[in-house]
Amino acid sequence: MRKIGVAMAWLLLWGGVASSQESPLAERPPIGRGVFGVRDEATGRVLKVWSARPADFGAGGRVLFVFHGVKRNARSYRDAWLAADRSERTLVLAPEFSARDFPGSAGYALGGVVDAAGQPRARERWSFRLVEQVFRSVERGLGLELSGYDMFGHSAGAQFVHRFVLFCPEARLERAFAANAGWYTFSAGAARFPYGLADRPELARAAAKAYGRRLSVLLGERDSDPRAPYLRQSSQAVAQGAHRLARGLRFFGVAKADAAERGLELRWSLDRVPRVGHDFRAMARAAAALLARDAGGRR
Repeated sequence: MRKIGVAMAWLLLWGGVASSQESPLAERPPIGRGVFGVRDEATGRVLKVWSARPADFGAGGRVLFVFHGVKRNARSYRDAWLAADRSERTLVLAPEFSARDFPGSAGYALGGVVDAAGQPRARERWSFRLVEQVFRSVERGLGLELSGYDMFGHSAGAQFVHRFVLFCPEARLERAFAANAGWYTFSAGAARFPYGLADRPELARAAAKAYGRRLSVLLGERDSDPRAPYLRQSSQAVAQGAHRLARGLRFFGVAKADAAERGLELRWSLDRVPRVGHDFRAMARAAAALLARDAGGRR
């Protein structure tokens, strides 16, 4: 009976029994599971954000952004994190970058840094800026002053996350997890954008600062299929490695060598998840466990 009672209490905490809050768009995250909208200051479009807010969430609570994969299934990613981490002090925010408003890898995985033709865009048009905008909107809506946020992304979401870390040094990010990205923008080397930064010196300068960020390159040890669905097969991507595991290992290795050569502290970590492939639910569990064990976190 006690186990049933605990499970029911957890469901009620997150609004799992009733889902009526998930129909209309609110202007701030409702208590429990819900969805709200944030109007894009640059375009006027409303970004849908799937959320889970504890009833007693306050200024000391953790804020966690969760970034979906290529299927744009933000609601499923939010729910996967809730199943992985039952912390009663975490506000979970899963923005939905729709294919209509953020088309292709340029619109989402590359953070809007370039347009569909590969031409650079002004920073105020980047998709990345919406993270801070959502965060500010939550602070205003809840009447709180929050210190910062963590983020977790898997697959295309991991591409978004690692590039956010590289290109947004001013963000109030505290810890990031990039899980099983299909390909990367390398922080050093001769590759041109989007595979590297040899032709984008302004982004390379920002990336150098990113070594001081707390980024976990989170890799499933079984994510090693060179013909996996949605895995980019361009010559530049294949040059990074045959599969997601190999590409992640090389991305981290290049950053480690570059930081050492330049005398910079690298606060990134390489975290391998045994017996797990391209599974966002299992990778969310791994990231949640790392956060729980993190003595420097804000639990």
